[in-house]
Amino acid sequence: MIPNIIQNAITKSAQIIGTGALLALCAGAAQAEGLTNTGFESPDASTGDTYCSSGWTCFNDVFTTSNLFDSGNQSPPAAEGTQVLKMFGPLVDGNAAGAFQDFTPVPNAQHTASVLVQNWTEALPTPDPLDPSNLVGLQLIFYDANGIRITSTETFASSDPDLTEFTYLSPNEWVMLSVAGVPTADAIAGRVQILHIQTGAEVTGGNVFYDDASLAVAGIDIEKLTNGMQADQSHDPDVPRITQGMTVNWTYEVTNTGYSAFPESEILVFDNQPGIDPILDAGSDVGGDMILSPGEKWIYNASAQALDLTISPPWITVVPGCYRGQNTYQNIGWVWVNGGESYDEDTSHYCNPVDSDNDGLPDNIEDSNNNGIVDAGETDPFNPDSDNDGVLDGHEDTNANGMIDSGEADPLNPDTDGDGLTDGYEINVGGTDPTSTTPLCANPGDMNGDGEVNVGDLLLLQRQIMGL
Repeated sequence: MIPNIIQNAITKSAQIIGTGALLALCAGAAQAEGLTNTGFESPDASTGDTYCSSGWTCFNDVFTTSNLFDSGNQSPPAAEGTQVLKMFGPLVDGNAAGAFQDFTPVPNAQHTASVLVQNWTEALPTPDPLDPSNLVGLQLIFYDANGIRITSTETFASSDPDLTEFTYLSPNEWVMLSVAGVPTADAIAGRVQILHIQTGAEVTGGNVFYDDASLAVAGIDIEKLTNGMQADQSHDPDVPRITQGMTVNWTYEVTNTGYSAFPESEILVFDNQPGIDPILDAGSDVGGDMILSPGEKWIYNASAQALDLTISPPWITVVPGCYRGQNTYQNIGWVWVNGGESYDEDTSHYCNPVDSDNDGLPDNIEDSNNNGIVDAGETDPFNPDSDNDGVLDGHEDTNANGMIDSGEADPLNPDTDGDGLTDGYEINVGGTDPTSTTPLCANPGDMNGDGEVNVGDLLLLQRQIMGL
């Protein structure tokens, strides 16, 4: 249980992130290594104590970065680099002083902040160890879009061995403080903050030293594709229509979005539908080391036969979608790292093609905007011959892509080539090309192109004259 005086101090120091810092975080990507200047180095250390450290923000004006032999109190040997951060304390009852660094969090990823702390009692010329009444703290804080703190985790250390609820700072030894947290989806900014908290009424701060701060992020992302399509929502236009019995190919793109590498043994990729088992494509592992490095992407694949979704088998998930709420298959790809320490999921869909009028064109091609109305430029999904020319819509748009391609008749124009003969007559009776007025034969009078002049040519001529 954190005493109220400590809770008040850490709340005052971490309640709201600065507007400028928040805007800067929103504008940029996550830092490649979590934190910068983790060793609290300062470019002008030769002059002795200097205020704060590059990359860090300090408050309450009681901080110095110290080189190994500064002109005041001698610092302990650095754990990283040549310098350490020295903190005197806030010198105000019930208040906190500190240093912090902001970062962009990765949603649903385990974030672990740590720092080495030392209560050095051998400083010269005058030792000034941390007073037992004071505490050293480490915080990991997440903020929302308004800069308001959502969650925070913290840990504390003390030089008093009797305060067993806190980490004990054994004299002259570097002690690791560590905290972990997982930001929610609405967390857009994060902060790592170290504190020196004055808990007593008297000014009894003392020195405490910090070094080797770090922020490890185990971030992971998965993108699932069905036959190469995202198909995230069941009504999305890219949801593939797959005929029963045809092959469905699922692709799972797994990307390390954090700062920590993962061996293959710590990564579990699976699907929520039974019988679908994603397999790693070893060729996607850069360098073939079976380690998913930060920024690296691995590809997993799975396949199965498309089901008849009109039956809705009980072992699968079927939702309304595609065209006019028809049954749509839904499955979810998952990736877990370290047993769920970090995770992500992505949904994808497919449906069967529906051809209500059995004209060879799927309904979603005929009603291309899926609004249930036959708009200009659309064929009628419930009329197999939209232009009433005697030819099924699907026999005119032969590749079923909703466009009039070269060599195709227009399913919305009964006389595609404008030669006075309907497409149906040319195809079904005359045997001529409904897309071209150019004669198909060199024999004058052979209008139907059967190689001879006969009664069929006469009938075709008669219909042409009569405008039939």
